[in-house]
Amino acid sequence: MPLYSDTHDGRCDARVTGELSIYTVSAVKDDMAALLEARAPVELSLDDVTEFDSAGVQLLLWLQRELVARGWSLHIPSASAPVRDALLLLGLAEATGYATSSAF
Repeated sequence: MPLYSDTHDGRCDARVTGELSIYTVSAVKDDMAALLEARAPVELSLDDVTEFDSAGVQLLLWLQRELVARGWSLHIPSASAPVRDALLLLGLAEATGYATSSAF
């Protein structure tokens, strides 16, 4: 569940790998909180996430809310099947910044 990030061109690019579940979300939240310090919109790639549950959904909603409160945005350009399926099933693709047009 490592999170990798790099800030350039006025945007923070980040990528999560591994699980994003109840077992790992507390560790990832600390890393995601650091993304807020970039003071830029975040583009978060989730295509290497292997497991994703409601704790992962809550974490994405938290990050989206925190970014919007600061005047920035979250964009998820790509997501693995578990992430995509969960966000689409729950009707949260748009709310979390997932680019559904690239999902199909």
